[in-house]
Amino acid sequence: MLEKIISIEDIIDVTVDGIIYNDGEGTIEKVLFDECRKNWVEHVNKSGFKDWQGNTVKITFEQSRCIGERNMIAKPPYILLYSDVKIKIEMKPAVFNKLPKLQRELLAVLYNVAKVNTFDMT
Repeated sequence: MLEKIISIEDIIDVTVDGIIYNDGEGTIEKVLFDECRKNWVEHVNKSGFKDWQGNTVKITFEQSRCIGERNMIAKPPYILLYSDVKIKIEMKPAVFNKLPKLQRELLAVLYNVAKVNTFDMT
């Protein structure tokens, strides 16, 4: 999968089914959570990921609400959405506190509005 990097400042809205953002070139795009969930399930099932007992993990679309991964101690911190073209949302600390509430509270909005989550990579 290819990867596209956007800034958290580019987020316009979070809905129950996706994130709407400005692609930086004047085009409004939407990432669909169901697409991200499908790709996350495929990623986990192909990765050979093991649980604490050493069993290979296999999950289904219905079992997972995960749409990607996040790393809040990376430089810069990011959320990586597993859409067909992965979208990396970078959160540069210098601008983070100046952002509107929607963008500052992106993780809470994802959990509370869309009922999706991300896998913590830290």
